[in-house]
Amino acid sequence: MVALRGEIAALSKQVERLSGDRSRNRSRTRYGKSPYRSKTPSRRENYHYNDEFCYYHNRFGSKAKKCREPCTFAKASEN
Repeated sequence: MVALRGEIAALSKQVERLSGDRSRNRSRTRYGKSPYRSKTPSRRENYHYNDEFCYYHNRFGSKAKKCREPCTFAKASEN
């Protein structure tokens, strides 16, 4: 009976240790990267939006298939 209690205590410690290891690694993904967003600014934060152009010309430039008024993109590119 004493041996059984000792074995249970050892197993309990092992489970506790393994649970602690898991909680420490929880903030990492499978490949070791943090699941939280990086601290570097996104493209949108670095992007300069031109108020004189419509959404499509701001987003796609000369490759835009659509255009919405008011937009001066065509006028600006003719110069």
